[in-house]
Amino acid sequence: SQIDSCTSVIATTRSHWRDLLRQLQSLTTAFTRSSTRILGLTKRKAVTTEAIENLVTEFDQIRKAIYDLPNLDEGSVMGMLEQKQSEIVHTQQNRLNMLSLTGESSLPTI
Repeated sequence: SQIDSCTSVIATTRSHWRDLLRQLQSLTTAFTRSSTRILGLTKRKAVTTEAIENLVTEFDQIRKAIYDLPNLDEGSVMGMLEQKQSEIVHTQQNRLNMLSLTGESSLPTI
């Protein structure tokens, strides 16, 4: 009876994890898409405060999803997430610099 109870809890926890990780993947994809949109707007010199705020909002949603993950070392996950964010911004910055006539453009820091 106790074994069945433990098995049930484990199955439920795994299901919950899969759900949260799917949500996190979806939010991360949305964040990458938004940073690409920002690049396009910057290239056309049409970056708006609203576009930057939307990007920050999406990143905040990812951060909230991280806090919802149970039994996980928050620091290491936030570190990985910040590293990924930095890589995305760095990649977009490099692309933007290649596209820029003057080579002096920058993306906002989140």
